[in-house]
Amino acid sequence: MPAKNKNTAANKNQTNAVDKTSEKNVQTMPKSDNQSALTKAAASLQAAINQGNAYINSAAFSKMTAEKQTELRTSIQTGKELLNKYNAMQTATNAAGLDVDQDNKNKAVANTNIMVLNVVTSNNAATVDTNVNSSSKNNQITTNKLAQAAHNIIFQLGVVNSNISYDANSQTVTISAGEIDNQWKFLSIITGEIKHIKITGRVTVANGDASFLFANNNSKLASLQDITGLSNLVTSNITSMPSMFENDSSLTNLDLSNFDTGHVTDMSYIFSGDSGLNEFRFV
Repeated sequence: MPAKNKNTAANKNQTNAVDKTSEKNVQTMPKSDNQSALTKAAASLQAAINQGNAYINSAAFSKMTAEKQTELRTSIQTGKELLNKYNAMQTATNAAGLDVDQDNKNKAVANTNIMVLNVVTSNNAATVDTNVNSSSKNNQITTNKLAQAAHNIIFQLGVVNSNISYDANSQTVTISAGEIDNQWKFLSIITGEIKHIKITGRVTVANGDASFLFANNNSKLASLQDITGLSNLVTSNITSMPSMFENDSSLTNLDLSNFDTGHVTDMSYIFSGDSGLNEFRFV
């Protein structure tokens, strides 16, 4: 009996050593703003997938070229696979969170915006490995990756604001040829501040309503420094321009010389709050 107890104790020590090793770099994610952003991005991706599937079942899909049909199906499938990974990650995170609450051992990593889908076992509880180096990049679920997958689907449907792209490094929004409305600033792909806006192709404004189109009304344009390519913005059909550039206090100049305002009936507060604006052309 004593020998058996000795072996049992040794086994326990060995098990504890394994547990400590497996716990290294394994931490549970807090319910932070980053996690909330991931949730919103996942919801947007699901909505894009639903919209894409509806389009495939419509008459418009048959009018697409075979190549475009394949591209759309591929984008939808990629989005589904990404969502499956996200859902698996959420399940593991929730399970780990319950274990942390029970044991009162919160090892959460604050301000982490990358969650890695690498479920391991530690003390018989599922947790999420947040060590980026321990998993392949294909298993990383980020807000940007979810948002980009949604954008890839929507872009191929040719809908409003699908011509918007965002470079987080330069904090630049590029608006290529297509149609936009004043909701473009709220796109999930725009994950930070906007300092520069570049209009690179012929752009029309939905419903002729340019109100708040480039206004700082969601804080992302608080540091907007310049808008280039405004000559590419089609204004001949615009009837409303109130607050179009409102509260862009960091803007110093605007070239509106190509604006056609012949049908505009409201331009109230168009430059309100633009305290830094010292040069603009409007003829």
